[in-house]
Amino acid sequence: MLRRTGAAAAFVVLVVLVGGTPARADEPADLIDPAVAALMVERGLSTAEASRRIGWQGRSADLADAVEATISPDQYGGVWIGTDDDRVTVGVLTAAAPLDAFRSTVTGLAANVGLESAGVNVVPVQHSLTKLVEASDWLADRVTVANEGATAYLTAGGYTTAGNVVRLGVPSAPAVLTPAQQAVVSEAQQRLGGMLNVHAAAGDAQAQACSAHYCDVPLRGGVRFDGTVGCTLGFIGRSRANGRLYAITAGHCLRVPNGTQTTSRFASGPTNHIIGPARNSLLDRRGDAGIIEITNYTGWKPQARVYVTASPAWAGVPGTVRNELYPIRGDSLSRVGLRVCKRGYTAGTSCGRVTELNATVYYTNLRVTVGGLAVANYCARPGDSGGPVFAGSTAFGIHSGGSNSNECLTYYQGIRGAENLMNFNVSSV
Repeated sequence: MLRRTGAAAAFVVLVVLVGGTPARADEPADLIDPAVAALMVERGLSTAEASRRIGWQGRSADLADAVEATISPDQYGGVWIGTDDDRVTVGVLTAAAPLDAFRSTVTGLAANVGLESAGVNVVPVQHSLTKLVEASDWLADRVTVANEGATAYLTAGGYTTAGNVVRLGVPSAPAVLTPAQQAVVSEAQQRLGGMLNVHAAAGDAQAQACSAHYCDVPLRGGVRFDGTVGCTLGFIGRSRANGRLYAITAGHCLRVPNGTQTTSRFASGPTNHIIGPARNSLLDRRGDAGIIEITNYTGWKPQARVYVTASPAWAGVPGTVRNELYPIRGDSLSRVGLRVCKRGYTAGTSCGRVTELNATVYYTNLRVTVGGLAVANYCARPGDSGGPVFAGSTAFGIHSGGSNSNECLTYYQGIRGAENLMNFNVSSV
């Protein structure tokens, strides 16, 4: 089985098997993708135009791979999705060549990956993606140490390719920073200069497990499961080591001894049905991910699908459409500006955009620093932890937490990072 360790790695198409045959269900042909529906409302677009734009972002990973392989690291500023026009945007440093030369190169690469020229933009930036990632990692390390023993917490490490900056969240008054935290802020300002964006943090970050929301078979992402806390199941997949069937979720949902049984219910009754034992979990600076082995596969008949519920517009974020058997056909890396949707058993389905990558936050309710998170503005509540983050039938992540003062400031673990942490691959229909 191939490993997927980065943007340029190969993608493996897997089918979830039950009893030796593919576990599938009829897929309604008239359902609109939730990300498409949300974009239609946000932009006032037709279904066809919204689908076209979501298709652009679906090809952004292929374009990023091609550009990164063609342009030198000190000239490449990253790829993101434009929040004003939904175009896949490539940032370049123009000291070595004029912008038009880069634009011509990128347009040719876009055509090679099936991305029309109307969906591509090339803009100049000051800092390379390599420098942003290095600064992000450095700042995350410094903040992790400085937050120890504090009562208010810095949020750091997130970079935005669209803004071409690394962000540092500082709590507002009356919160008081410790001398160590003050020193980090000063050091970051001196070291990073114009690359640093200091902003007011939007309240404490909290993991969003919860201590109803079930489906009959097949077992799929987006339904509630219970161990010692109530969380949401992420995606179905296979172990890279032994090929066994697993479900992935947030690591903080499985802070239990390995072997602890997890359960869910059918929609038709209150009886708990075993899914299988917790096998591994992680919650630290590397990320937030955990896996459950699905041993009761004859009872659950799991599929690589997500239970997506309809939801009204909420907190300025457009609503979504219902699809009880939403198919997952692949996975990908996240990009700034990417439109994604989250399904959680508490707050349901909500869509928003990715605003930062590689953020490091301190979860006050668990008293732990968690790194490698994407920041988004979909909405979530406690109980949504572990839920799938997706768009265009592509898995992008698993929901992790959010701000305690803003339900639509949220954090998720990128799926590629989670797969590598858990030695697991998301399966596809």
